[in-house]
Amino acid sequence: MATYLGAACGHKLRCILLMVSKYDVTLRDKINLFNHHFLMKSRTSHWHFLLSLVLCSCLFIGNSAAAQSDSDSQPRSKKNFYIEGGGNALIFSVNYDARFQKRTDGFGYRIGIGGFTSLDLNSGGRSLLAVPVQINYLAGKGAHFFEAGLGATYSTDGFWENESIQKKTPILGTITFGYRYQPVSSGLLIRVGMTPFFGVKKNIEYHYDQATGISWSTLVSDPLFWPLYGGLSVGYTF
Repeated sequence: MATYLGAACGHKLRCILLMVSKYDVTLRDKINLFNHHFLMKSRTSHWHFLLSLVLCSCLFIGNSAAAQSDSDSQPRSKKNFYIEGGGNALIFSVNYDARFQKRTDGFGYRIGIGGFTSLDLNSGGRSLLAVPVQINYLAGKGAHFFEAGLGATYSTDGFWENESIQKKTPILGTITFGYRYQPVSSGLLIRVGMTPFFGVKKNIEYHYDQATGISWSTLVSDPLFWPLYGGLSVGYTF
């Protein structure tokens, strides 16, 4: 802007000098004529400069507000805390869930802690601590999503124990597929779906040969799959 004003003033100065050189006037009259025209143009240029400065300021503020509005409208990574009944921790768990990227859908993860305590007087009670971990994927728009996940749950006390099963199974694979209501901004989160388990069950089988009187044992691994299991979650999205 300053370069433009300087060029304009220089052009006017040359025009004024050329104009006054055509007339036979005194040096004092030339100076007065030059001052009159130059000062009038300078005042006008000052007003133009101030007006341009105001317009530029308004445009800058408007663009900044628009950029801020666009930034606010961009989806942000959703984070969730929720309590799950049943599900990947069998009975009860408290979980944290988030997306890997700054978006409301796509790939994310879930990690929790839960379990249960048995008050069986015959066995003296039993406690189980479970830690579910999963990679999940959300597909949908707005607040409604289909959720699918794959992971594992670790148990401090194994998942079962009886006379024929001598080896406890501390880790089971987990699958999740169901519906998730996740508000666009923040608020109540609801999840419901099926959570099948899969893994390997190790049994010790005992054998006895009556003819020789020899006994021995073998370790047998059998596949495990619990398809009919599910869970319900309620929590908060922020």
